[in-house]
Amino acid sequence: MSPRRVIAVSCAVLLGLALAPPPAAQAASCAAYVMGYFNRSGDRYALHLAVSDDGLQWAPLNQNEPVVTPAAGTQGLRDPYILRKQDGTFVVLATGLKGRVFHQNDQYIHVWDSANLTSFTNHRRARLHTMATHSWAPEAFKVPARNAYAVIYSACNGTSNIDGNPWSPLGQRAYTPPISSKHANIIPITTAEKDALISLGGPPRWNRSKSYDFPDRYPRHSGFALRIDPLGSGSALADRQDATFMLTD
Repeated sequence: MSPRRVIAVSCAVLLGLALAPPPAAQAASCAAYVMGYFNRSGDRYALHLAVSDDGLQWAPLNQNEPVVTPAAGTQGLRDPYILRKQDGTFVVLATGLKGRVFHQNDQYIHVWDSANLTSFTNHRRARLHTMATHSWAPEAFKVPARNAYAVIYSACNGTSNIDGNPWSPLGQRAYTPPISSKHANIIPITTAEKDALISLGGPPRWNRSKSYDFPDRYPRHSGFALRIDPLGSGSALADRQDATFMLTD
């Protein structure tokens, strides 16, 4: 995941999400993480979730299948962003785009509510502007003085230095994201919330093994031979089938 910084803010809209202070149970320290992302493999531009205990090794939920797919607009999404509201529930924002049709202007973003990220309700499309351009990669933040939330869309660039502290990417041995995950957003959750999320389709029924010498590559079969190849090419065959191994009796 590349660190990013906002360099231009175009618009902000209040979503009316100000709620009561968080309950004591929710204020407890979080022991796990949930990742929201979209997956280009197989043209599945929908919301995917994964969980992790340490933020490094990730287990996709629902067998790496989408947990929600838009039924309005382009019927696809990119760039999901998960925000925990003050009552402990969640709101999910996302770009309203399916595929890579970047010339298609869309003034709207997707918005869902969720009690625990195992179900999603109240889908609506929020219009951010009236310009002939896109609404990209929405994020949300709390405005303390107003006790409210706002949505911004902006131009962002990657950077290798934040507040004078250098950042460097983790090697593949230290970090295992979900295959073909794109534009991920990570927030802390409790152990109980992680366990509830894992019940969404159960833990993965398959395993992938990294090569020790080439940790960015995984064993896969091709032409009746075993080989190691980099994954994440966007090919459903290479990323999901040829490199997926399941335990059998």
